[in-house]
Amino acid sequence: MMPPNMRILARGTVQVLGAVAAVSALAGLVTLDPLVALNALGFIGICALSCVAVFYSVALERIGLTRARNAASTLVTVFAGSAATMAVLFVLLVTRTRFRHEASEFGLHSVAGLAVLAVLVAVVTVMWRER
Repeated sequence: MMPPNMRILARGTVQVLGAVAAVSALAGLVTLDPLVALNALGFIGICALSCVAVFYSVALERIGLTRARNAASTLVTVFAGSAATMAVLFVLLVTRTRFRHEASEFGLHSVAGLAVLAVLVAVVTVMWRER
């Protein structure tokens, strides 16, 4: 059985990465280019995951969150906020012709998008097994 704080983290990760995948799919539909969707997933997802990792390693203890439940909830909130910020940034960047052209090519953001999908599948699998 998964501890309650891990359940909060897993559920929050699925919700945030699921929303990122939906926004990325919408970007792909709007541009009619599936690579834009994959690159959006990589851009938004990897940036949000890295923000959470940095927050976890640097700030969590410094702000005095000693209870696991509060820490898990705070991590999910930071994750959602950073994903929303990166989604807005992606939308602002994709309005530029140069970035839109780069977003429609296979590259590092595409590989990052595949990694984000792998993380999402792994977390969903763990949660499915816990049911």
